[in-house]
Amino acid sequence: MVEINFDHRRPEYLLDLNRIELLRAWETGEETVRLGASVSYTQIMENLRAELPGLALASHTVASPQIRNRGGVGGNLGTASPAGDAHPALLAAGAEVEVESVRGSRLIPIDEFYTGVKRNAMAPDELIKTVHIKKADGPQQYSKVGTRNAMVIAVCAFGLALHPETRTVRTGIGSAAPTPVRATAAEEFLNAALDEGGFWESGKIITPSIAKQFAELASASCNPIDDVRGTAKYRRHAVGIMARRTLGWTWEQYRGTGRSLEGAA
Repeated sequence: MVEINFDHRRPEYLLDLNRIELLRAWETGEETVRLGASVSYTQIMENLRAELPGLALASHTVASPQIRNRGGVGGNLGTASPAGDAHPALLAAGAEVEVESVRGSRLIPIDEFYTGVKRNAMAPDELIKTVHIKKADGPQQYSKVGTRNAMVIAVCAFGLALHPETRTVRTGIGSAAPTPVRATAAEEFLNAALDEGGFWESGKIITPSIAKQFAELASASCNPIDDVRGTAKYRRHAVGIMARRTLGWTWEQYRGTGRSLEGAA
């Protein structure tokens, strides 16, 4: 719609998908949430906060109440803009995107979905049907920097999810590279540090040196540009700050749940 409003695109046809009930429905299974592409951000916030806490937090930052009532995750995925608010949360959660055409349906892992600037792995005849997202098995957080507090495109954003069942951490970075990306080097460092230090079992506080290294590696994972919203240098710096803070927030939540002590007895 933005491209149409600016006369950058004049499609021959526009399709109204509002009457397709499947796209506006969600289903919570034992391990996974099946989220229709058109389920609104407001519905995610109101109904799926426990199952998808990172995505619910990201949904709070989307535009205005009017847009949150109409827009859904499928829009972010279809546009594939690096500034889409849902992307960091989907990357951190490890989602899969189900797309469909007359040839059938297929699942695309979120790590393989973004192929370039505003490009994705969908074929020209495919539509986004459902997003499959694993239910949170640990704390998740989301942080966004904008030029104001509402109705703003992200200068940069960061999502982080703890996965105690596999003893791993996943991340997602938005608006700081040509595509949404994960801070894989930071994840690998932190996964090794938490495992070798026995942090998952003991629930002890993560040391400042580990948090600092994680933040620096997350910052280094960016490949940002200078634009009207912020400089590349600022984006790298802000991503590092958000990485350190979200790690602190999620780890404090994890320590408070008592899960960290399950294997220590």
